[in-house]
Amino acid sequence: MVWLTELAGDSPWWSDPGAIETDAYVAAWERSSVRWYPSILGDFTLDKDAVYTLRGARQIGKTTSIKLLIRTLLHKGVRPHNILFYSCDIAGDPNGLYGVVGEYLRHRERDKSERTFIFLDEISSVRKWQMAIKRLWDRGSLKNCTVLATGSHTVDLTYTTERLPGRRGNLNEAMDKVFRPLSFLEFAMLTDKHLSKKISALGGAHRRDAMLDAAFSGSVPGPLRPLLADLDALNACLTDYAACGGIPRIVEEALRRREIPEDAYASYLDAMLGDFASFRRRKGTVEGIVAALIDSVGRPVSWTSLAKKTGIPNESTVMSYVSILEEIFTLSIMRQYDAKSKHIKPIGGRKIHFADPFYLHALNGWVKRTEAYHASQKLLADERSAGPVVEGIVAGHLIRMAFRRSPKKPWFRHSMYLAYWKYGPQKEVDFVYNDGAVEVPIEVRFTNRLTRRDLDGIIAFKKAAGAKSGLVLTRNTLCAERECVKIPASMFLLLV
Repeated sequence: MVWLTELAGDSPWWSDPGAIETDAYVAAWERSSVRWYPSILGDFTLDKDAVYTLRGARQIGKTTSIKLLIRTLLHKGVRPHNILFYSCDIAGDPNGLYGVVGEYLRHRERDKSERTFIFLDEISSVRKWQMAIKRLWDRGSLKNCTVLATGSHTVDLTYTTERLPGRRGNLNEAMDKVFRPLSFLEFAMLTDKHLSKKISALGGAHRRDAMLDAAFSGSVPGPLRPLLADLDALNACLTDYAACGGIPRIVEEALRRREIPEDAYASYLDAMLGDFASFRRRKGTVEGIVAALIDSVGRPVSWTSLAKKTGIPNESTVMSYVSILEEIFTLSIMRQYDAKSKHIKPIGGRKIHFADPFYLHALNGWVKRTEAYHASQKLLADERSAGPVVEGIVAGHLIRMAFRRSPKKPWFRHSMYLAYWKYGPQKEVDFVYNDGAVEVPIEVRFTNRLTRRDLDGIIAFKKAAGAKSGLVLTRNTLCAERECVKIPASMFLLLV
């Protein structure tokens, strides 16, 4: 049958289990100097009936990770015909997807008494894909099956999975998972063998959370003190991370060439603009809004101010374009915190951060018509412009931390835990983290010249909110004072 021939091409392990080793993605991973096995792959419950989604930006490594997971399953002895990989960009519509998966589930080579694993890559290319999954689930076809669908934006994945009530599996976990780039900790461990040994001594997530609790309560975490001897190396590593970000392919290019070629930036831009085209948005408008966002990085903005900067008369247009950038994992948005009510304000300005430094540099080179890598080096060489880049890195890592510590992962939104605080016309605290048990202001001051005025925001917040302590993320200072705990940003990032 035609469908079987097509699927066998995507799942060559059916005829030869060893074929997974020569798969293009697996082979490239083996050749790479950045062999990253994402920890998120361990977050899936693979022995239960479930329908998961794995969301993340394009070209970040989702397909490679799925192929690595398939290899792990094969090595564990899963029957090859009980593993399906299907690239959904050729499915076309839910009927096509339903037909292909339905026919596979009737495949005579599959052992129905054993668990079946169905990997649907780039399912967001199939409009209303949930209709196919719903029909298969309701007919009992997905019994004894674990489904994992990947996608490159949240529009199809979030909204459509909400239309699958009771058809995701009875698991108390987040069924829609986010695939993020390498964290700074992972980057440091992969790129610096000496630092890797020192970082390993910090222990796992549980021990790092204990250190965070100490910092949040006003103490310097003891295990950080030995790292002061390696602070120069950690800061150099953070500078490298600020230049290339955490996308494995980009990290490998940076390690191999000591710079990032222009075509790597162009590849990301093409993918981003392709997403906007699929949403029927104009390239020129995207460029104007991106330029305004870059000009405002690190500072609160309103839809009105962005509209004025871009010359766009309609604020809703600006909102829709920025929302798409967030949906495709290019931006993260922080709302304003109310120190009295302890809630996030539904209206008011936003602080907008780039989800990965690479995205900032790629878009900066695009809108300024310059070579992105050289522009990134110039940006990071100036302490005034490097600070907001580090602040953006901290924002992304705080989101990871908030999710890890959240007891409500199935309903997690970072805006439930993270915000910024404004205490004057031009004054704000970069972040406030509040999980109900901990309320702490966090300032990023990535400078060698920390002054008393740099603590004004922390002091003002503690007075307004009654918070017990605060954190200032510095370049090189580690100490506890009456007003706050000062921790080098490169050390703090290892904990979150």
